[in-house]
Amino acid sequence: SASLPHSMKWHHIMAELSRCYQILGLSRKARLEEVKKTFRELALRWHPDHNPQDPAAQVRFRKILEAYEAVIDHFKEKDGRRNRPKRRDGAADA
Repeated sequence: SASLPHSMKWHHIMAELSRCYQILGLSRKARLEEVKKTFRELALRWHPDHNPQDPAAQVRFRKILEAYEAVIDHFKEKDGRRNRPKRRDGAADA
């Protein structure tokens, strides 16, 4: 929420990201390749087309997809920060 102090926002984001890793059954230390491989396996296992008799499959699949997207976004943000040009004072440009 916009009214939360920065430190509380960061804590909330990290807690949500940890939950996403849990949904995928991965450690927060998982590498990108492992995240992608695990997602493919879970997506195949829980895709609604592969589970037509399971009404919960669509919900399960959606949670897996949302968790994967959040983790991938986090990887992209980390990579973007790592590749951001440095200013003369050593800080990254905003």
